[in-house]
Amino acid sequence: MATRHFPDQPAAEEHVESKLSVDVRARGMSPAERAWRCALRAAGFQVAPVSIPVHPSQLLSPGGDQRAAEAAYRNFIAAEPENRMALDGLAFLLQHRGAVGEVLQVRRQRYAVEARWLGVPDEEIDSVVSFLAASLGDGKAPLVPPAAYVEKLFDEFSTTYDRRLLMDLKYRGPALLREAVSLALGDDAKDLDVLDLGCGTGLVGAELRSLARRQTGVDLSSAMLALARGRGVYDELQQAEIVRFLLDTAERFDLIVAGDVLNYVGELSPVFTGIARVLRPGGHCAITLELGEDADYRLREMRRYQHAGEYVRRTAADAGLALRLFDEVELRHQHDEPVRAWRCVWRHSDRSQLVRHSRHLAHRITADWLSQRFSRDTDNDQMRACRQGRPSHLVGSRFSRYQ
Repeated sequence: MATRHFPDQPAAEEHVESKLSVDVRARGMSPAERAWRCALRAAGFQVAPVSIPVHPSQLLSPGGDQRAAEAAYRNFIAAEPENRMALDGLAFLLQHRGAVGEVLQVRRQRYAVEARWLGVPDEEIDSVVSFLAASLGDGKAPLVPPAAYVEKLFDEFSTTYDRRLLMDLKYRGPALLREAVSLALGDDAKDLDVLDLGCGTGLVGAELRSLARRQTGVDLSSAMLALARGRGVYDELQQAEIVRFLLDTAERFDLIVAGDVLNYVGELSPVFTGIARVLRPGGHCAITLELGEDADYRLREMRRYQHAGEYVRRTAADAGLALRLFDEVELRHQHDEPVRAWRCVWRHSDRSQLVRHSRHLAHRITADWLSQRFSRDTDNDQMRACRQGRPSHLVGSRFSRYQ
C-alpha cells in the first residue's frame, strides 16, 4: 500500500478540506481538544496550546513518544468521533507504524465525516465512503462515483469554482473545445443545437454560444446551475445525471460537448451509447478528459478517473461514433504542474448493423453503472430494461427542468 496519506487533490476537494478546517477553528477549543493538546505536549511534541490545526508531520519529532500520541488521539476521537483533525492524525500515526488494517478503518471513518459534512443523505454514505476509499486503493473502484457525492461536492464548490479553475488552475478547457469544434466542423460550426453535458457554471456554454441556435445545459448540481443561469447563455437548463438524461430525453442535437466532466466517470460505454442516441445524423460530440496510460481507466488519488487513449477510441467506435480529432493537450495546472488530457471530436455514423452487438453490451453495462451511480432511487424497471438491451427511455424519465 502506498505510504502517502495526504494526496494531491483537485480544486473541489481542496475547497472542502479548507472549509472543514475553518469550521473546526470557528468552533473554538473543546475540553477534549485541550486534553489532547496537553497529552501531546506531555509526550514530547511541540503543539500550540491554542486551537491551531496540528499537521500530522509534527508527530514525527524524534523526541516524541508516538505510542503516547496515538493514545491521545484515540481518547480525542472517543470524545469527538466526527473530529477530522483527530482522525487524520491517528491515521498518520497508524500508517507510520505499519498498522495497515487500522489505517483503512480510520480513513473510512474520516470519509464518512466528510460525506455527512457535505450533506450526503444517510442512505448514500456507505457508497460514498467506498468510492473515497477506493481512490486510495482500499477496495475495487466503482464504474462511476455516487451521484450524491458529485452533486453535493459541486454544490459546495460552486461559489469559488470559476475563480479556482480560471485563475488558480489556469483551466483552458472551454477554449480548447471551441477550437476543436471549429477544426472539425469548419464552416458548418454555426446555427447548431448544442447540448452541454455537465455544464457547471457555464464556462463552456459561454464559449460556444455564438455557434448555437439553441443551447441546453445539464448538470447534477443545482448550485452550479443557478450560476449557469446567471450567464444567460443557455436556452434551457436541466438538473440531471448525464446518462439518465441521454437515455431518457426525446430531444436531438447537432453538437454535444463535455468539458472536464468525464473525469468523474470510469466506464464510458453508457455515456457514448447515450451520446450516439441523441446526436442527429452527421452530428458531432467534443470532449476533454484526463490522460491515462496504464489501464482502460483508473480511479486516482485525486478522486478523478483517468482514461487510456486506446480505450476511449475503442469505446466511442463501439457506440457508432467516427473519430474526427484526437490529440493531447494541456488542460490545466495542479500544484504548478501541467495536467495532460485527451481532446476528442467524433461524428455520428450510421453503422447501426456493425455496432448493434456492442450497444447491447453497453445496455447491460449501463444497468450496473446506474446501480452504482444511484444506490437509493434507481428505478428497477429502468435497470431491467438496460439488462435486456431495451432503451431505458421507454421506461420513465429521471430528470427535471431547472427553473
